[in-house]
Amino acid sequence: MNMRMHKKNVGRIVKRWWLRVAALVMLAAVLSVAGQGSQVFAAGRAAAPQEPLTSIRMLDYSNGWALTDSKILKTRDGGWHWQNVTPSGTVLNRLAKADFMNSQYAWVANIAVGGNIEVLRTADGGIHWQQVQIANTAGAYLTDMPHFLNANDGWLSFSVAYGMSSGILGDVYHTTDGGLHWSKLADYTQVLQGLYINGQASGISLKDANNIWYTEDPFDMNNLTGASTLDHAFASVSHDGGKSWHLQQFPTIPGLKNAHYTTTPPLFFGQQGIMPVYVYTPDRSVSGLCIYTSNDGGNHWYTQQFTNFTPNMVNLADPAHIYADTRDGRVFATNDGGLHWFQVTSTGVIGDLSFIDSHDGFFITATSNQYLLRTSDGGHNWQRINYTIS
Repeated sequence: MNMRMHKKNVGRIVKRWWLRVAALVMLAAVLSVAGQGSQVFAAGRAAAPQEPLTSIRMLDYSNGWALTDSKILKTRDGGWHWQNVTPSGTVLNRLAKADFMNSQYAWVANIAVGGNIEVLRTADGGIHWQQVQIANTAGAYLTDMPHFLNANDGWLSFSVAYGMSSGILGDVYHTTDGGLHWSKLADYTQVLQGLYINGQASGISLKDANNIWYTEDPFDMNNLTGASTLDHAFASVSHDGGKSWHLQQFPTIPGLKNAHYTTTPPLFFGQQGIMPVYVYTPDRSVSGLCIYTSNDGGNHWYTQQFTNFTPNMVNLADPAHIYADTRDGRVFATNDGGLHWFQVTSTGVIGDLSFIDSHDGFFITATSNQYLLRTSDGGHNWQRINYTIS
């Protein structure tokens, strides 16, 4: 089961989909939420953070990795202190994306000086790094992180603006030696099978070494005949490790017409698949989240309850426990895989969620003065961590 990859990826996809332009409420030292029984409180330890975290991957309640706009970080004490493990001489781009497999193995995709995509790799927890540039990739745009099944086999999709579509569509690369060498498996025309998209790829996910999903975040879609594909939910699927692709259609929400469907990379727990899909009408009069599920390894998918809230990002703890936050700072949860949702708290700010399990999670606030929060009761109460970086 490849939960590690998808838990990270979903949050990034939704951040790109919803443009977060609303004014954000800054955190006070203590924020009580009337009627919710929830609380965000400061622990009174250390000064304000030195540099905002842009992404986080906690392995357990103590150990984890994070990125800032310029650094690769590691913690061993639950996020109170972060060690800078960025390789010497590396200029980390703010668009860098990372796959942190465990405490030893990590890969960071970066835009190198000169414009090519480069991949940084460590096998000893950040003590030593290897850096490899992928030739002829200048001008590419990182919209997704690397995805590794093990220490050797990995896939990477990065996007280039193609032709008249103004879309940012991804080519797919593969490595069998831990990221030291990369080969191109398919370009976007092969992946999309002739479908015209004015939008961007939302990412890829792996069920195993053969079965790969490539999902799309469309602004508008047409096939080559010009016929609109509005009211269609789809992804591209490969069953041979990314060499050949075909389009897979998904059911739409009953009773909802003239809607865009943004599919996101599914997460698999054995044969059980979970895929968040974001749905909105062109005038944004209707927008929300629907969890799609599969019980046969992704061959067939079924819709769950369409939410009455607009998600900012979604994070899966396990197949049943899924969390989502909104642009006004509310946090929602489901404990039955998306059939029913309830509000668990309101932090007052938006940010990135990262749950280790159904109880323990972390939250990066997306404000100009960012903080790291953590919960041990499923999001009802949050403790603010005034971390340091050294």
